[in-house]
Amino acid sequence: MDLIAFSSPLRYYTDKYGQLGTLYTAALHNRTELYVGTNQGLFRSRRTEGVPPSFQLISGTQGQVWELSSHSSGLFIGHNEGAFALENTQLRQVSTVTGGWQMLPVPRRPGWAIQSTYTGLVVLRQDAQGRWQFSHRLEGLLAPLRQMAFDTDGHLWVVHASRGLWQLELSEDLRQNRNQIAWTQESGLPDTYAMSLTRLKDKLLFRSTAGYYEYSPGRAQFSRVDNYK
Repeated sequence: MDLIAFSSPLRYYTDKYGQLGTLYTAALHNRTELYVGTNQGLFRSRRTEGVPPSFQLISGTQGQVWELSSHSSGLFIGHNEGAFALENTQLRQVSTVTGGWQMLPVPRRPGWAIQSTYTGLVVLRQDAQGRWQFSHRLEGLLAPLRQMAFDTDGHLWVVHASRGLWQLELSEDLRQNRNQIAWTQESGLPDTYAMSLTRLKDKLLFRSTAGYYEYSPGRAQFSRVDNYK
């Protein structure tokens, strides 16, 4: 049996000559510009109906681009050399703390965000024009933290590449970690190696080598999730 699709919402781009390298992230900005972040830098292609994308390297972004997020003030770039913002056509460095892995808005704190890096967490804030600026480092936490997420109680969960899963309670001024819990196998996790986390609906799911797990605050335990609705 054959299928002929006369129209499809999908478009494919084949990097025949290896110009882009390994792709880590992508973002659509201003509805007409497609950006991709790779191990070679940040590339841009203007969207034109019926025309295949043609990517151009943004000068000054050479290196690992880990994350892209579109904001009204510009495109935020998590980079091996820290964090950048592309505002119109101007590239501006926001932070020099290396390894900008993930930027996460702080719940109920408009204009503030946390960024995970190679050497802990940094705090970012927006100025009066809405542009992101480096504010300060979070004290006492210098480990490489690639993934993070806030739960509904305001606790920050972070994943360390080899040490497992931590739950943090940040101070009101976002300068200190007031409490830190390292979750282990004693709490129901099968192991603490190569963990990751993701959000599904209003729940945080924690993935290990044995599958997905959900945290139950009342029991302070993790349980395996086989089916989630």
